[in-house]
Amino acid sequence: MPRTLSILLLISLLCAACSDSTDKYLDRARGAILVANYQSATHELKQALLIDSNLAEARWLLGEIYLELGEIRNAEKELRLAGKLGWAADDVRPALAICGMAQGNFE
Repeated sequence: MPRTLSILLLISLLCAACSDSTDKYLDRARGAILVANYQSATHELKQALLIDSNLAEARWLLGEIYLELGEIRNAEKELRLAGKLGWAADDVRPALAICGMAQGNFE
């Protein structure tokens, strides 16, 4: 039984470490976005996604950056993923509508 407990403790510590490191990347990305340093923000978000590809906030922020930069197809991809991962539909739908309009899709 102690061995099982040790393994569970190790797994929980590893998960916590992953969470802390993704939080650091997200924090740095948010700071870079505030000063419109989209290249740095994109790098930080991609680093976070290498650790956990299911980070809805990272997908959302990347989508918003791509939208701002006019990279509509990349924006649409990230925004759709953010929505599938649980990001608020009230955020995702309007952004996707902008993507659609930018591509000439008015449906």
